[in-house]
Amino acid sequence: VWMVGDAGTILYWNGTRFTVQASGTTESLAAIWGDATAVWAVGEHGTLLKWSGASWAAVAIGTTSGLYAIWGSAANDIWTVGEGGMACHYGGVSWTCGREFPATSTALALTGTGKTNVWAFGTMSDAWQWNGTTWTARTKPALTSAVFGAAALGSKILAVGLDGTAIVYDGASWRATTLGSATLGLNGAWTESAIDTYIVGSGG
Repeated sequence: VWMVGDAGTILYWNGTRFTVQASGTTESLAAIWGDATAVWAVGEHGTLLKWSGASWAAVAIGTTSGLYAIWGSAANDIWTVGEGGMACHYGGVSWTCGREFPATSTALALTGTGKTNVWAFGTMSDAWQWNGTTWTARTKPALTSAVFGAAALGSKILAVGLDGTAIVYDGASWRATTLGSATLGLNGAWTESAIDTYIVGSGG
């Protein structure tokens, strides 16, 4: 288990306890994703780090925009998104970046089920879906806050934000719902099965 945070903090759970890892950066890190081949972390000012199995190293990505979410369907299909509508993709050799969402927006959450079904959320009024070729805006219910976390399972999507709010996509349409108290700040979501979903945040 890996965790990232302010001032380049990276923590690793070795089965007994968390240990601090040398990240080589003082930039704040916002998200982490990995598979059996590598682990990637992203953060402020276009920071991108890669864990090779022995140490963390900085990787040039081609943007100085803050990057706040990362998700991949495979080792050669990874997305990271962030401020200024920026989205960057890794196809197995190098990263390419471009503005895919409104320039005034910040993308804060990514999820998906495969190379042709990736979803991005954040301060944008719409959800954005990658179909393998292009990003397309998809109308979603309005929330009182940005979306900070999202999880996908099959055709279903869960996206969460502040004030205990959430939206759920059933494969055909979206609906809004409330998860617990309105004082909850929901920042992340993860799901493994229809009966095994985790949501984290502040205020409880």
